[in-house]
Amino acid sequence: MKSLIFFFFLLFTCQMQAQFFIKGKVIDSETHQPLERATVTLTRDSSSTIYKYDLTDPKGCFSFSVSENNTWTVHVTYLGYQKESQPVQKGKGMTFQLKPEAISLKEVEIKGGRIYGRQDTVKYDLSRFTSGKEQNIKEALKRLPGIDVNEQSGEIRYNGKAISQFTVEGMDVSGGRYNQVTENLKADAVKDAEVIEHFQPIRSLRNKMPSDKVALNLTLKPEIRSRWLLTLQTAGGYGDQMLYNGKLNALQLAREQQGIYLYKADQTGKDLSTELQQLISDNQNFLTPTDVPTFINQPTFSFPLEKQRLMDNITHLASVNRLYRKNEEQQSRFTFHYLYDEQHRNQGTQEIYYYPSDTIHVAQAQDYSLYTHQAQASYNYERNGTRSFFRNLLEAHGTWGHSQENLHGNRELTQNLQTNNLQLTNQLNLLTTRKQTTSGFRSFFRYTYHPTTLQFAQVNQSLGLQQTYMDNQGYCQWKKNGMIFGITGGIQGEWLLLHQTTNFSSPQFKLYATPMWMWERNTFRLTVSANAAYLRKTNPQYTDLRISPTASLYWQFSPRWELITRAQLQQKNEEATAYYPYSYWQNYRTVASFSSHVPEFQNQLYSFYLTYKRTVHEFFWSLSGSYWNQKNQQLTHSEYRDSIFFLTTWEVPNHNRSYSLTSLLSKGFYNWNLKTSLETQLIHSEGKQAGQGSIQNYCYTQLVLTPKINWTPLSWLNTSYLASLTCNRSLIGENNNLPALWNIRQQIYLEIGNSTYQIRLTGEHYYNQLDEYHHQHVWLADAEASYIKDKWRFSMSLCNLFNQKEYRHTTYSAIQQYTSWIKMRPREILVSIQYQL
Repeated sequence: MKSLIFFFFLLFTCQMQAQFFIKGKVIDSETHQPLERATVTLTRDSSSTIYKYDLTDPKGCFSFSVSENNTWTVHVTYLGYQKESQPVQKGKGMTFQLKPEAISLKEVEIKGGRIYGRQDTVKYDLSRFTSGKEQNIKEALKRLPGIDVNEQSGEIRYNGKAISQFTVEGMDVSGGRYNQVTENLKADAVKDAEVIEHFQPIRSLRNKMPSDKVALNLTLKPEIRSRWLLTLQTAGGYGDQMLYNGKLNALQLAREQQGIYLYKADQTGKDLSTELQQLISDNQNFLTPTDVPTFINQPTFSFPLEKQRLMDNITHLASVNRLYRKNEEQQSRFTFHYLYDEQHRNQGTQEIYYYPSDTIHVAQAQDYSLYTHQAQASYNYERNGTRSFFRNLLEAHGTWGHSQENLHGNRELTQNLQTNNLQLTNQLNLLTTRKQTTSGFRSFFRYTYHPTTLQFAQVNQSLGLQQTYMDNQGYCQWKKNGMIFGITGGIQGEWLLLHQTTNFSSPQFKLYATPMWMWERNTFRLTVSANAAYLRKTNPQYTDLRISPTASLYWQFSPRWELITRAQLQQKNEEATAYYPYSYWQNYRTVASFSSHVPEFQNQLYSFYLTYKRTVHEFFWSLSGSYWNQKNQQLTHSEYRDSIFFLTTWEVPNHNRSYSLTSLLSKGFYNWNLKTSLETQLIHSEGKQAGQGSIQNYCYTQLVLTPKINWTPLSWLNTSYLASLTCNRSLIGENNNLPALWNIRQQIYLEIGNSTYQIRLTGEHYYNQLDEYHHQHVWLADAEASYIKDKWRFSMSLCNLFNQKEYRHTTYSAIQQYTSWIKMRPREILVSIQYQL
């Protein structure tokens, strides 16, 4: 026995002696400052195959543990620096002094420091794009070629693709709500913006599992790191009532810890809820859950104008984001948000419904008020190592909403709707990687409590919803003969309870497995998978066995061209709202009474994404398209009588289909300080609609052109032009060929001044065709004058100079022509004082 123990001890000792560490540091050869996130690869013998991969930490350090006695070589690359390689000498530390590089590299050229990079990373030197008068980083990002910022939501796209991660100094302090950064971070605090294509957020999967994601990282100026950035602003004014707004922001965006603390108050119509909008879904490393069934929603409104021109509001926002990074692998993030939002609107609609046997006209005006309390809290812990990954996200979300509508027109009444929602979720992802295999476990849990109360006339309806949902899966992937194989299996369960006059319970569970095969050769990748699932519902009694195959192709023709295609067949069933067996009011004019049969449908989805870029010429182009075909066994039938729409289920086989095509072209002109872009989108859909006892076909087409120009011809002058040209056309049945309607918006923006005096002028023109014979022109203008002294900014602004009173526009849907109007905010004056540190 002693001999056996001695043998194993000797064997273990030999193994320990055969293992040694390779350590080193990467610095700038001129400044001798450490270079963080430099790419370090390890190869052995004379092979070019990467054996291990790492990124340097904030101190520029890296390390590898190797157990084989071979000839090792370390290679270091970093954005804007020359590549350097060194052979490993056992027992000696390594120092890489990288030299700045100023030559063209793989279609990315340093042009006076404006845009540079290599491989999958493009770096923008913001000092070469900005005028110094931008009030936040969002205004600066709008100037970058290839980057598009949505004017309403703030969503950022690179070459037509929405970014999947937004970080500052490599850290995501906002948890995907990056409007909190782009709206509140000063533009002059940022040194560079980095776009990383094919970004893999899980380190242990880099060089193992390819990714099509795009990330955007902001690098701060050295003197800004670890500093607190403070902004205090207060404003007061008058329109048809006294106005105010104010904010207090504190940002700390260091490399070890980051924090965002916000308080904002507003009565000028600004929509502060956009700062809480989840622009990046946190499920990129988690399971994707099914949606919570929603039976009754608060009314919403949508107009081409900015909400700030349309609604009277009282809004308060408080937000705390705190992120701690223990080391290069471990970090934790805590967030808390609270929003109080009070909105008042005066609006109305004129609706026309086209049926084969009848045409129905409905006119309604309303005074609408909405009061909302919203609270969110989350805690995220992440350990992102080179061999393992662990992440757990715990979230609590509560919303309390109450609306009141005083209606005039076809019906005279008052509707009160109260919707509350409490939700608790926990998401977990754990994986480990070895040389050839990856295995892991994912889990998702959600509890939802969603009661609603609807009151109008003689109706007093309460509907309570509770849902418990969970999904647990394990997965494994391995490499063999240059191919990747994988298998995923799991169990999903849901318990749904609805209480109206009686209880309705609908439990279900699903077993599923998804085999996957991937073949990759250099710049070509083919992936095939098939999801096989067994679904069982007990109320109503329902059993289903389905297979949903998916195939995707990635092909990089050259460093300039890239193509991604995808084909998918989905077999699914509708959520509980489609088979809830009891009648209920959705609002004052709609009653739903659906069949208790579980509806099934089959989707065919095809899509492609083609990109071309010549970064050296600041030229970016993308073309994306999709085709969707759905086969159903049921139609929702609508019948209008006694000023009420009654919705029921018809058992009729049918299919709907649609396609879309989107092109985005972006071109920068370095010598002219000019950026131009043109987005073109074509959408077409067709199908069947049931109403007033008959079925008819419909066909809807929309074309949208969105040109943008941003030009700084002189140091004291900046101008931009934005337009949106929308054409809608609808064919309903055989006799209703609705005319093409154009809605055109144009905006011109001028900024004049220097570091002390600034004037901002905005002019907008809206042209809307209301029907074949009527149209409307709306002219809007705003002006702002500012005086800047050190850290102080004094401003006076005038909004709606022409004092426009009302806005109208018309849209089409499946069988409907919908003309809506809304009262606008009057002419207003606002004086503000801001202090920034």
